Amino acid sequence: MTIDIRDITFSYADETVLDDLNLAVPNGRITALVGPNGSGKSTLLHVISRILAPRTGIVLVDGRNIHQMRTREAARQLSILPQMPEAPDGLTVEDLVAYGRFAWQRPLMPLGQGDKDQIALAIELSGMTHLAKRRLSELSGGQRQRAWIAMALAQDSAVMLLDEPTTFLDIAHQFEVLSLLRKLNSENAKTIIVVLHDLNQAAAFSDDLVILKAGTILGYGPCEDVLTAEIISEAFGINVDFAIDPKTGRKIIIPRSVIA
Repeated sequence: MTIDIRDITFSYADETVLDDLNLAVPNGRITALVGPNGSGKSTLLHVISRILAPRTGIVLVDGRNIHQMRTREAARQLSILPQMPEAPDGLTVEDLVAYGRFAWQRPLMPLGQGDKDQIALAIELSGMTHLAKRRLSELSGGQRQRAWIAMALAQDSAVMLLDEPTTFLDIAHQFEVLSLLRKLNSENAKTIIVVLHDLNQAAAFSDDLVILKAGTILGYGPCEDVLTAEIISEAFGINVDFAIDPKTGRKIIIPRSVIA
């Protein structure tokens, strides 16, 4: 599935947040959107997902304008996990994941066997089978995040969009969630677009980076090509050095000083 972002501009009142963006998202890869606070990362994700409508430009999914699709049709193409999602009190993991089938259910009809099979598969893929009957309120932060990812999986879309899925998680749970996304990409062919704050996490777990600043794209492409000292200093205002992870061969960013 191809996602083409063409001439996208978005504004809040008189403030331009995205400025004439053009981007082709690679199919079957993990693309991380990174940049300083206020750079437009989450806004871009929300435009792609139809949560926000651009002032100008279009988002094409397999050549079709996502903003002109019916809601259920769009949901079969893209699933989104927003920042800090909330669920009704008392909901179990299984209950939550079942919401992911809304795009495939007939109105007012109960879940069919196909829906139940997809829910069970999503729970299994996210490693939550043993917790399926547990209430969300009884889970750790990392477990809750995996439950939400399972709901997005149950939606059975080719593309998953995630807005800062590691926010407020400790380092172990961050690793757990990002490892799950990598597994879903490599073993289940999911195209994933994810907003991340941590450059080293983005470098370690994604294939491609989009580096934004003030609503424009400073760099886009494979991590090893885009992560340069020049682009990082322009985007974040810091000087950096690099090391190489001996196991993966990927770059590790080492901040040295803030640019005055």
